[in-house]
This record gives sequence, structure tokens and C-alpha cells, in this order.
Amino acid sequence: MTAPHRRAILLLGLLTSPASAAAQDSSLWRRVRATDSVLAVGSEADDRDRVAQLLGAAPTAGTLVRSLSSRLPFAAADTLVHTVVGPELYLAHNSRLPFSQNDGALWAGRGLSWRFSAGITASRGRWRLVFMPEVADAQNRRFVDADPTQGYNRPINAPGRSDFASPWNQHPFPADVPVRFGGTPYRRLTLGQSAFWTEGRAMAVGFSTENQWWGPGIHDALIMTNNAAGVPHLFARTARPLRTGVGEFEARLMVGALSESEFFDDDPGNDTRSLSAAAVTYRPRWSPDLTVGVARAVYAPVGGRSAAFTHVLDAFGTFDRPNARSWSDSTLSGGRDQLASFFWRWVFPRHGYEFYGELGRAERPANVRDFLTEPNHTLAYIFGGQHARPLSRFGGTFRLQAEFAQLEQSPSYRRRPTHSWYTSRAAPQGYTQHGQVIGATIGPGSSHQWLAADFMAPAWSAGAFVGRWRFNLDAMFAAVDYPPGTGACEYDVTLYPGVRGSVRAPVVGSVRAEVVFGNRLNAFHQNTSGCPAPETGGHWVDVRNRTLRIWVQPLGFR
Repeated sequence: MTAPHRRAILLLGLLTSPASAAAQDSSLWRRVRATDSVLAVGSEADDRDRVAQLLGAAPTAGTLVRSLSSRLPFAAADTLVHTVVGPELYLAHNSRLPFSQNDGALWAGRGLSWRFSAGITASRGRWRLVFMPEVADAQNRRFVDADPTQGYNRPINAPGRSDFASPWNQHPFPADVPVRFGGTPYRRLTLGQSAFWTEGRAMAVGFSTENQWWGPGIHDALIMTNNAAGVPHLFARTARPLRTGVGEFEARLMVGALSESEFFDDDPGNDTRSLSAAAVTYRPRWSPDLTVGVARAVYAPVGGRSAAFTHVLDAFGTFDRPNARSWSDSTLSGGRDQLASFFWRWVFPRHGYEFYGELGRAERPANVRDFLTEPNHTLAYIFGGQHARPLSRFGGTFRLQAEFAQLEQSPSYRRRPTHSWYTSRAAPQGYTQHGQVIGATIGPGSSHQWLAADFMAPAWSAGAFVGRWRFNLDAMFAAVDYPPGTGACEYDVTLYPGVRGSVRAPVVGSVRAEVVFGNRLNAFHQNTSGCPAPETGGHWVDVRNRTLRIWVQPLGFR
């Protein structure tokens, strides 16, 4: 072992040893150490904590509406307490097409992409700080999508829109979801999972740019996920569950500013939207392993970032129904738009099971009669479950997961106007932040099915999964008038089996990886005239894409 390696290992040992922490007690920095308990949204620690809940070894409180800052442990001390968080390096490589799911500020295009984050936490009295910036970089190599000059189905972007904007997500389903993030390598520096707040016995109030996850889903959630960069926002939340005679309540309110990507349009006057969102969860006293909740998000075009923060109460107010217009009405008038959901999660720790679901609507009913006659109008849903079974003979736990998400148009669209989830005629960028959907990673008008099985030992895990993703179906039907009975060959569907695993080694630290063997059938909706026949010169436009994803965290850091 070389001298630099020995010095690095010695330094890590000093930082993580009790003696090092004790030596700081007499100084302003009372404690400097690496932490191994950060439950960041989407991390391996977050995943293992959920398995522990299935086995009755961890509480379920605070897990359905969560963020990094809300799950960090802080010591109650009048002196300044400091903790190192991270670093973490995330790498993704796509061989032929972009494939990016729940990557936060990173958009994983074709080629090599990476994200690096590191930071500190600090607390003194009631004040709390998490400073964890992120830098994300995508090689963003060129790839071949639908070519309209060859007769393929690629609509033409309207004047004023970027060449990289999605040509499918225009009227009547506009959204800022670029097909590619420019023609050069793409890099972003953000505040990442940072937050600053004051915390009392019951409430916490502050400012944050961190990702949040609202809902019980594992792969997708309707209102808030880590699919896009975090939204700069002010927040108020319960500091801990509020205990009452009927059970425990948790709540969160936020108001922030949504930003347009550089690849949507050339109008600088519409780059910002306000976002007001609120969520409440309840655990009954007679059944503490059951959690139910509601969430609502309202967004609207505003004149700038400062104006966005005046819309704090929009989540509780009334609003118009901007998408309830005839198909021939192509106007994009301003106003407010909304998403709402009801969700639940029921854990059976004695048996190692959980079942969960989320139901959402993207448009409020016109009246009670409307709700009773067509409750499925603009309906989206997510259903799933997990089972964990300890296998003491093998020193680990077997886990099985299944989740199904449906965001495609409900049958009511046949006779009444509707829009696609996350798109809006009131705010043309839709429910997005810097070009990525804030909610479910599958995006507007899509559906998804996902199965996974893993064996999880204390120091390693191994497993396999398979997914099916039908992409942007609503926009496809709006873009082209397909002949009856030929839709099966126009759908853009990705089938992706894969393998995954993790290991914690004494020197390297924690490494997690997965390999995805994607097969995108009819990529970008290119077939427009039914199933092509080889004898007439037809061909399938299928693309096989290989994705490698790796998360690396050094020894002693989490």
C-alpha cells in the first residue's frame, strides 16, 4: 500500500473515530464525523429502511411525505454540531438512446452522464442546515429519432419553439420535456439537497432546494418524486408526528418557483411558474401500520421568482379548469392548473407484506353530478406491493416487489375534452422543472409495469427486475390520425429487463450498480401505417439500448 493510500485511510479513521469527535468538544465545532444514516430519497439506505419496516424493525412514520432534511437526525445542543454528508458519485451510460429515471438534476442522455454531490449538516439550538450541492454532467451524444423527411411520424415544432423541444408535446398537450438537452454536452451546478430551517417542538419552517417524495410508490409517485431537479421553495412542516386521541398526523406546505429549460421556446417572458403544494398524512390509533394521505399541487405562470412566492395559499384555493375546452380551441390562456391525489400504505410487519396505492385527478369535477357520473375523468393511479421474508439459513432477506402506474387518458376523453397528466394549456411548460417532470418518471400520457426480486444480506445484495414502459400515448394519438386497428405497431414501448446489486467493502465503501437491457419497440412512434410487412419493404423501428448505472460512496459515508 502506498503512502498516500495509508494517509487517506488514516484520515477517514480519525474522522469517524469516537476519539476524533471527543477532541472537538472544547471547540466551536463540537463534533466532526462521517454519518452512516442519511436516508436520502432514492438511496440504498432509503430502500433498506423500507425493508426494515416490512420486518417490524423500523417505524413507518415520516416515510410517505419525505425529503433528506426531514429524515436527518440532529442532536439537541446549544453548541454548533457539524456532520459530513457524502460524497456520492453517480454514473450512467446509455449506448444508443437516452434512458433517465429518478436521476434528480441529471438528465442521462446517450453516452456517459454523471452526478456528484457532497456537503455538510450543522445545527445549533433550533437552527438546522444541510448544504449539499450537486454538479451534473451529460455527454449528451447525438441519437437518431424520428425523421420526418423519411415519412416517419415526427410532428413539426411550432414557430418560436426550440428544435430540441418535444414535437409531440404541443397543442393540445404542451409540456417542457425536451427530446434532447441541446446539441452539446450538458452541465448543471445546483444547490442540490440543501435546506436551512428552524425547528420547534411541533413545526419546522425554512427554505430548501431538495427533492421530495410524496406518496407510497417505489418507482413512481403522482405529485412529487426525485425525477427532476429540486424546486427552490419555502416550506412549513410538522417537525414530528402530531399525536392526538385518534392517531398521528403529519403535514407539509411548500411554495416555490418552477423554471423552464433552455430547450423549450424563445419567449423570455414565460420562464417561471409558481408552485404551491400541500400534503397531509394520517395514521389511525387503532391501526398504526396503516397510513392514508392527500396531496394537492397548483401551478401557474408568474412574472418572476419573487412573484412565485406570493402564491403560498394556492394549494387551498379554487381555480379554473383550463383544459376543459374543445379540441379546436388551440389558445393557451394563462391561469392556474392543478394535480391532486389520495394515497395509502398498509404494512403487515408480522407477515412481511405491504400494499399501497395512489389515485389522482388532473382536473377538478365541474360539480357533484360530474364526479358521480364520471369519477374516472383525468384519473391516474399507482398500485403496488412488497413482500420481505428473512432467510436465516442464508444470512439475509428475500424481497419481491411489484408496481403498476397508469397515466394514460381515461375513456371519458372520447366525448369530452381532457388533457394529459403533467401538461397544461394554462402553463405551457406543464408540471416540470428544468425540462423534467416533477412527478412520475414515466411522464405525460404513459403507463408502466415493474417487477423486481432481490436477496439482501447486511453487506451486499443481488437481484433482477423487468419493466414495461408505454411512452406518451396521449400525444401520439393527438399527433397522427391512425387507421383503425393498426395502433399496436404505432405504440412506443420499452421493455427492459435488468440485474442489480450492491456491496459494502472495507476500503472502497458502498457500491451499487444495475444493468438495464432495454428494447424500445417503435421508438418515437415512427411507424405510421400499421404493422410494416417485410415483403413490401417495411421494417420495424426498434432500438436496443444498454444502460449501466453505478452509485459510489466512500468508506464511512452515507
